[in-house]
Amino acid sequence: MTYDYQHNDIYSCSWGPPDDGRSMDAPGILIKRAMLKGIQDGRNGLGSIYVFASGNGAAKEDNCNFDGYTNSIYSITVGAVDRTGQHPYYSEKCSAQMVVTYSSGAGDSIHTTDIGPDACTDAHGGTSAAAPIGAGVYALVLSARPDLSWRDMQWLAMDTAVPINLDTGEWQDTIIGKKFSHTFGYGKIDAYSMVQAAKTWKKVKAQAWYYSPWVHVNTAIPQGKDGLAVSHKVTSDALKQANLARVEHVTVTMNVNHTQRGDLSVDLISPDGIVSHIATTRKNDKDANGYVDWTFMSVAHWGEKGIGKWTVIVKDSVSNQHQGTFTDFHIKLWGESIDEKKATKLPMPEESDDNDHAKIQTTTVAAATTSVSHPPQDTGSLEAH
Repeated sequence: MTYDYQHNDIYSCSWGPPDDGRSMDAPGILIKRAMLKGIQDGRNGLGSIYVFASGNGAAKEDNCNFDGYTNSIYSITVGAVDRTGQHPYYSEKCSAQMVVTYSSGAGDSIHTTDIGPDACTDAHGGTSAAAPIGAGVYALVLSARPDLSWRDMQWLAMDTAVPINLDTGEWQDTIIGKKFSHTFGYGKIDAYSMVQAAKTWKKVKAQAWYYSPWVHVNTAIPQGKDGLAVSHKVTSDALKQANLARVEHVTVTMNVNHTQRGDLSVDLISPDGIVSHIATTRKNDKDANGYVDWTFMSVAHWGEKGIGKWTVIVKDSVSNQHQGTFTDFHIKLWGESIDEKKATKLPMPEESDDNDHAKIQTTTVAAATTSVSHPPQDTGSLEAH
């Protein structure tokens, strides 16, 4: 993740944990430190650009928020659409996905260069083909504006993406006038629009962040459609103290004990009413440990102020003998600083960062039940890729 980072501007990553609908893997401490080093020192301090494929496990109900690489705030996660602009059966959905672009499906694949005697192939596909297309577009953007930071690139990716298939019923109107979908992110990459926008782009201020205390819940999750909802209120004074002007990424680190993890789903609702489905059910996931200090991420709340009540809803929608308890969580808001002169660099992560849940004085918030619908099931074609 930092190989020759003084010269490599963009890292295109078409790899990750198994797309099997049951794995839940995150980078180890060395990779976390490497990515942060790339962000802080790559491109002479402007930040390396990390592009990740969203994953090919959608047919197995996999979700890119169970992948700690694709749900990193440092990654631009790219999903796929086929040549007709439809969602292919394999491309994973999640709240961490920023954009989509073309790949295999609808009876065709990507034609490109390859290893071997022919040096070409007409059978490249999956999100592994989509991510490099995104990386190529971002290279064009940097050729026009090499002074842009890694966060400027994410802002431009969000701002210039083109929403597609608006009749799916899952698009949300965000607070800054954009549309977001868990299937398509902010939409399809538009290379021309992104390069043109980059030419006059006003660079964002340095990054700032707000960490909530651990919210101790320790409450059984009712089985059924409503779930267990717990809220944490973020005040304007807290965000001023954190030097945070507006939100870009939101992460939720949580612990849920459950004897069959795949029965669980989790929603995050912002003070502005935008809903992130940060976790979805997976029938293949029989893990008996639940969520253990797992961090979910969402880009759906881009541009929000962040002031007010943030609600986390944990659902156990499958009525069976497997039950669980929502133990605790904390929220981190990442975004643009109010005063760039007060901005600081994020310290290098430690293995024990999320281990001590009593380290910060926590507030227990009364639980309530509510109902939030999930996105419709994928109806894409089941063609091979």
